[in-house]
Amino acid sequence: MLNALILLALAAPQSAPGLMWTREPHAERVPTSVLEILAHAATLTVYALDPMTPDSPSRTVEPGKPPPELFDMYPIIGAVRVADPKQVREIAAILRKGMLGPGASACFYPRHAVRAQAPGGRVDFMICFECGETVVVGKDSSGRVKTDESARDMLNALLKANGVTPLEPSAAGSR
Repeated sequence: MLNALILLALAAPQSAPGLMWTREPHAERVPTSVLEILAHAATLTVYALDPMTPDSPSRTVEPGKPPPELFDMYPIIGAVRVADPKQVREIAAILRKGMLGPGASACFYPRHAVRAQAPGGRVDFMICFECGETVVVGKDSSGRVKTDESARDMLNALLKANGVTPLEPSAAGSR
């Protein structure tokens, strides 16, 4: 029940004054503040996530084991910090290219996340390539946007090259 409420809350359009995060076709835009931080990011951190939240009925908690570190409400499998300016630009460009327009889905099992850090702030992208949805959370706005699969291979290759194995849809038990 809690997961359903969280999904409903995430699906509801949210905006700060002057930002446009609507459900109308072709009207949703990523706020300029989000794009500015992504364009000027000094570092990115790429995360592999477990899409099953800690309170999911299907999750078993091992006695005596510490709770997992979370990204928003999703357990972190592993993370890679990217500081090389060329690589930061490549990842930022493919993330921006993959943002297609308005988003709303019934699935949303994010297995990837990217945190962009710039002098102007921080922006988080939680990505579900299974349904093509990305939740974008900036300091003054949040919203959902449809995403293509163009970044999946790059993010997976980066994670795997650094010893982090992202979950595949069948391994995560989302379907």
